[in-house]
Amino acid sequence: MEDAIIWCEDVRGVYSAASGYLWLGKNYRDWNVTPNFSWIWRTNTQRKIQFLGWLIGQGALPTNSLRFQRHMADSAKSSHCSATNENILHALRDCPHSLEIWMRLGLRVVILRFSSYLLFGGFGDGGTRWSLVMVVGALKPC
Repeated sequence: MEDAIIWCEDVRGVYSAASGYLWLGKNYRDWNVTPNFSWIWRTNTQRKIQFLGWLIGQGALPTNSLRFQRHMADSAKSSHCSATNENILHALRDCPHSLEIWMRLGLRVVILRFSSYLLFGGFGDGGTRWSLVMVVGALKPC
């Protein structure tokens, strides 16, 4: 029998993303785990809205900031208003073009001028994930 590399965390010896994730969960208890957004798919909204909510919640909306980090864009600036950093909050809430769309839809947008760290990294309140709050607020019917 030839030597082979096997993944001990799987009964078949085959690595998968799921078995790797389970291994990390067992071995690293204090890592920052992204919340489970599977509930989004059970909401009574259109699939494209569910997908948008999921992208926002995962921090995976392809903003210029994220695309620049992944070397997929020349700049992190907004292509609409040339803001310094087009992150999720800017794209959906702070950009003047987004505000205009929200107002035309008859929705009131509250703008808080805090840094992205305060909005996404915790606010002295136990580390609230503001991206999650934004998703819940966007999907919850009035």
